[in-house]
Amino acid sequence: MNNLTCSLAKRHVRSLVHLPCVVLGVLIGVGCESAETHHLGLTNTAQDLESEPTESTEPFFTDSAAFAGLWIGQAESPLASEGSDGVYRFPSGSTQILLDLRDPMVYEGKLTFGEGEAPPPPTDPDVGYPVGVNYADLMQYQNVARVAVNSNPLPPFEGFAYQASRRIPIDELQFSEESTDYFDVADGVLTLEFSTSEPLQPWCALQTPIAGSNGHFDCAPPFAEGIPQSEDGVTCSYFGPLDNSQCPANIDELPSEEAAPIITACQRPGPVLGSLDCNKAFLCDASDALPTAHFRGVCECDATECFVDAAERTGTLSLRHDGEGLTGVFGADAAFHNERGLFIRLGTVRFQRVK
Repeated sequence: MNNLTCSLAKRHVRSLVHLPCVVLGVLIGVGCESAETHHLGLTNTAQDLESEPTESTEPFFTDSAAFAGLWIGQAESPLASEGSDGVYRFPSGSTQILLDLRDPMVYEGKLTFGEGEAPPPPTDPDVGYPVGVNYADLMQYQNVARVAVNSNPLPPFEGFAYQASRRIPIDELQFSEESTDYFDVADGVLTLEFSTSEPLQPWCALQTPIAGSNGHFDCAPPFAEGIPQSEDGVTCSYFGPLDNSQCPANIDELPSEEAAPIITACQRPGPVLGSLDCNKAFLCDASDALPTAHFRGVCECDATECFVDAAERTGTLSLRHDGEGLTGVFGADAAFHNERGLFIRLGTVRFQRVK
């Protein structure tokens, strides 16, 4: 239970109200040869109205042990292009998703995507990691910008075993009838959470914290004017404050729609302060100009060390035991690429038990 994550967000419980309605319209014609019957509203038969709902509306809990084991699965690709078999494939061509939940309490497990080689340990803090990954290409459909600026979850690195921790909202807590050491699964749905940035923790740990002007610490020099610029997509230059010396003295007093074209004409780039690897620029959020709500680097730092913020760029996998295996869906917070590099949502994931 050490890594049990409890969400304090309360869920609204909606009551399901069934209002069966039978309307019989019988018009008796006086002085007519026959009476005509009109069907008004619902036309349910007596058998339809007496049938029980197919799914219970009462809350229930499933034993956690039903989810324990080693599972192999694959996901549907509902937006696959025409001619595809509808199965999602990772860049290596593999369809495999491995879920290791052999912890009998299913509080923690491992989630491995694909069958490619896991990234080797990092050795160079000045070059982005994993070596050979271009984040400008990884985080956008086309190389429309040579510098990656994106706070979306990262697509999975094949072969890496991600730690998957069980997420239990506080309003779903119920101890098992057999033991008070673990919780049953509310509504039969087990939700696992994983950090898409976890593979980058060893690289972040190699970084040296650098103090920024905003009082925060980062693992790259502060970018005084926001996004670094690059001509080749490999080396990025970062700049000092913009030069507004050629702009009118009252530029700040003008309405924004009037000032915008003037600033475009009179403003000059600031001096180049230095350069760094573009992938490191992406992984290290050192932008004093960009609010962190729009862009956060993968590495976070304090005065003594740098590390991955596990609360950022997370993904979820929700699972139900269907009697023969596990059926699941990845949340919108998990990111996957199709074969052309477009971020897509996966369809249903089906797992079969191996052990």
